[in-house]
Amino acid sequence: MVTEQQMQIFQNRGILFLPKLLDPVKVRLASLAILSRAEKNGLWKNDSWQLSNRPDTPVPEAVSKLLGRTNTEDSLGDLCEGIVESIILQLLGGCTYHSPIRNGQILFTLPKADNWNVPYANWHLDIARLPDMGLPGVQFFTFLNQVKPGGGGTLVVAGSHLLLNGNEMIKSKNVRGRLKKWDYFKKLMQPGTSDRLEFLSNPGEVEGHQMQVVEMHGNPADVYLMDMRLIHTISPNTAKVPRIMMTKRYFLKDAYDQVYQD
Repeated sequence: MVTEQQMQIFQNRGILFLPKLLDPVKVRLASLAILSRAEKNGLWKNDSWQLSNRPDTPVPEAVSKLLGRTNTEDSLGDLCEGIVESIILQLLGGCTYHSPIRNGQILFTLPKADNWNVPYANWHLDIARLPDMGLPGVQFFTFLNQVKPGGGGTLVVAGSHLLLNGNEMIKSKNVRGRLKKWDYFKKLMQPGTSDRLEFLSNPGEVEGHQMQVVEMHGNPADVYLMDMRLIHTISPNTAKVPRIMMTKRYFLKDAYDQVYQD
């Protein structure tokens, strides 16, 4: 279970890092399942990555193309049983949740970038901002291999969940435009902004709330838990190995019903 201090961090920042939370045996089994799929598709052989023949593409290749339908791997779903789901329930205030994909989703990014910077594009939400809802759900992230800084880990703007909480639904495609009325997000989302690494090291302030870009990096068994209102984006992978993360969404049942059944 999380402490009161950790709960406060989650409420203030919208993201919580829990190192070495998962059972290393379960993590290893999940990792082996993904490596087996990579081997079948020619990406992994003799305990090393075979990436020299991969074509350069301007956008990340679909995980399904590289690894197949990974949501059939029960070893991924096993990662979230026990302590993870107890913590999720605690963060949701004990309310009923719904997770539509039992085995979650693999986030797999090939190492294609030469330079790393905080991106200006593709900042988004996965669901609409709901009226008067508060926390709509928690998203779980973990690592199946080591992801170092600059290695393609998901980027989020900590604190952004505290904005745009009103009495109207805002479709996810419209959230960027709403956020850009504030200088912090206008600078974050425009290509001409210099010193973009400052978004990682120097927090900004919007409406009295601290905003800061957080890069998810860590080791197998480390966990990030994210308020699903946080705006986030993909990032370049400048490492020599793919980024392999797994994510799973836990919706408050009322929020899920509003988003997907209305």
